[in-house]
Amino acid sequence: PDQTCDSSSQWRRAVVIGTPATAFALGAQFETMSAERRPVGCLLTEHSLKQPLLTVLGDVDDLERLHGAEPFSLAVVCLPSGLGSLATRVRERLRALKLAARWVPALEDVVDAQPAIPGA
Repeated sequence: PDQTCDSSSQWRRAVVIGTPATAFALGAQFETMSAERRPVGCLLTEHSLKQPLLTVLGDVDDLERLHGAEPFSLAVVCLPSGLGSLATRVRERLRALKLAARWVPALEDVVDAQPAIPGA
């Protein structure tokens, strides 16, 4: 797939990849956007009783099978830094599928980060 496609076609079959918590947070944000920019669903790192606001398509291990059946146009990935090895595997799988990705920092990582000092 062409990774330089325009914004509207990128979102045609976008999928969120994340933990139940990050997928829930992103789902809430996507609810505020226009329908054509909302992902078709999400792939989770684990099962959870707390359902994200996005349709759960499966887990991360279903990525290749689902993409093969009906290709995704974009992956929006939000994994906490504590899941570094999983993030590496997801990045490698996306690269192998030639699937464009947008990486969103997990809110917990943003909150825990050292504040940047302007001009320092």
